[in-house]
Amino acid sequence: MYLIWTLIYLPLAVYHFISTSTDPIKALLFYIRGFIFLGEQYNSWPLWYLLSTVYSLIIIYFYMKKWKRPEYLVVLSVVASIICTGMASFINHEETYSTVFEIIRKIINWTISKGQVFIGLIYIPLGMLLSRKQMPRAINYLVLIGGGIINFIIKNEAISGYLTIISPIGLFGLIESASVNNNICARLRAHSTVIYLIHMYIWSLYYKIVYGQKTFGLDSFLITSVIALTIAVLYYYGTEFLRYRTNKKRV
Repeated sequence: MYLIWTLIYLPLAVYHFISTSTDPIKALLFYIRGFIFLGEQYNSWPLWYLLSTVYSLIIIYFYMKKWKRPEYLVVLSVVASIICTGMASFINHEETYSTVFEIIRKIINWTISKGQVFIGLIYIPLGMLLSRKQMPRAINYLVLIGGGIINFIIKNEAISGYLTIISPIGLFGLIESASVNNNICARLRAHSTVIYLIHMYIWSLYYKIVYGQKTFGLDSFLITSVIALTIAVLYYYGTEFLRYRTNKKRV
């Protein structure tokens, strides 16, 4: 998915480099950096999580092959979260460091930047652990609402980054414990995947056609959401119809 969708978003990256008169060599280096270290190009930054997942699953695969103790993967989550927080603080800190640290900061900034490729190592092991245990619904509600309230109150960026993890735990716990038709869940997963992958393209085309420059706002959000959802629904039922026709011919 990462390779395919990076290729699909290539025209936007090329457009950006041409419109900003970026030197071809620099453009190539920027693109390689985004492809290997960041998982994003111009207006395709949501793809970063796909790259993060690739790296995370490789690490988890070798870990499980050697130790086979998924509960200890949470330690990886803690280490990954510390790395991400440290990277962000180090990059954003305005203080001038010694020559050696300035070189290190520049290297980090020009490669993995804030360390977002490590974020998959926060969520995936945690999800693996939680999938082995089902918490009571009352606890899930408490985690979801309590995490949201605490995160709203605490404004410290570093701490807030950790607290953001809390509410999704409660949310997915509630979803997992809900008595919902599996077909509906599969359909929603298919819709959300398509929306996730295409919405940046839709937004890019919308603001370019309507405003001629990058523009944010309620209209951009609504138009992008409606078109992305429409395409997702049409794609889902289109593929289901083709699958039905194929199976019917085989019979």
